[in-house]
Amino acid sequence: MIIFFITGCCFGSFFCVVAERLPIKKPFLLARSECVACKHPLNYWELIPILSIFLKKFHCQHCHQPIPLICLFSEVIYGLLFVWFYFQSWNNTTYFLFIWLTMAFLLSLTDIFYYLVEPKIFYSLSLILWGYWLYLGRPFNYLLLATLLVLYFGLPFLFEKFGHGDYLLLISWGVFLPSISFIYWLFFSSLFGLLGYFFIHVFINKKMTELPFVPFLSLGLCFTLWLI
Repeated sequence: MIIFFITGCCFGSFFCVVAERLPIKKPFLLARSECVACKHPLNYWELIPILSIFLKKFHCQHCHQPIPLICLFSEVIYGLLFVWFYFQSWNNTTYFLFIWLTMAFLLSLTDIFYYLVEPKIFYSLSLILWGYWLYLGRPFNYLLLATLLVLYFGLPFLFEKFGHGDYLLLISWGVFLPSISFIYWLFFSSLFGLLGYFFIHVFINKKMTELPFVPFLSLGLCFTLWLI
């Protein structure tokens, strides 16, 4: 289990780099990791998940700027995700969920960094998920799909504040859920979004004109999948 957690933390660290660099077309596979603030290349010991952040006391050793907490959170969250899957019986459904939650994780990061549902991640993994769903022989929720498309093209003004990318996620992921589960998903996502906004506004005292909603959609999805 510990090995699974460490492996997940390594992937979480890598995915954080992908989410930070892919939208700005910066190489992430072969390029060295660097400080987000001063761009100084990191030493190998600074790449140890979780431990290196604590050893550096949450600050870059070169420019002394704070290390974004999202770096730590991404390592811990994906590490815990790996541990959760460690206890699951692996089958086609488990593989599907693994891809789905990884997609949610990556898009949550790009939304946090840039308020963006990164198209390269969204379309490629959506095609994989839809193809896998067809392979599994599971039914799509066509009624929900048709309803969402009609609303999207017929009443676009209803979603001006919601976000184009967020709505595409509702369409892409909603077809896998029964209608009642889709309602639960919207309820939990909205609830977590309101709580998140309240926490940031009151306890962190940071006024936000925009709120990255994909992390709350992802969290709401996890709760919905847990319920069903």
